[in-house]
Amino acid sequence: MAFDASFWVFVATVLFLVVFFKPLGRLILGGLDQRSAAIDARLQEVMALKEEAQSMLAKYQRQHQKLEEDIENITAHAEEEAARIIRHAEEHSRVQIERQTALANEKIARAEQAAMKDIKDHAVDIMVKTAQQMIIEHMDRDAAQHLLDDALNEIDRKLH
Repeated sequence: MAFDASFWVFVATVLFLVVFFKPLGRLILGGLDQRSAAIDARLQEVMALKEEAQSMLAKYQRQHQKLEEDIENITAHAEEEAARIIRHAEEHSRVQIERQTALANEKIARAEQAAMKDIKDHAVDIMVKTAQQMIIEHMDRDAAQHLLDDALNEIDRKLH
């Protein structure tokens, strides 16, 4: 079997490529392996960060829920306190109104009594003046003297 020169060029080229590309292949595969390892490490880091983020999210959601419950409790307490204050204010207002009504009724009663006294005093003054006028017009001097003496005796008797 005789091989011509092109066959030997072909064999030499194949050997050259095998010899040259085998270390190059290892280098390329080594680089790819390193890249793969770096990607794997980065992926592991990302997964760890994801788990940490999910953990933090769950923590913040629990805190948020607790804060909402606290807000509801505070709001309920504030509403109860406001209702208590309103009830107290209404009771205080009712008591004040009752006191003021009682004072007003007392003032009215005193004013009525004062008005009745004034009316009676005025009526007595009118009757006294009328009686004086009648006595002056219809009584003589002796009867007036006798009436005066009786009145003085009556005053003296009531004082002693």
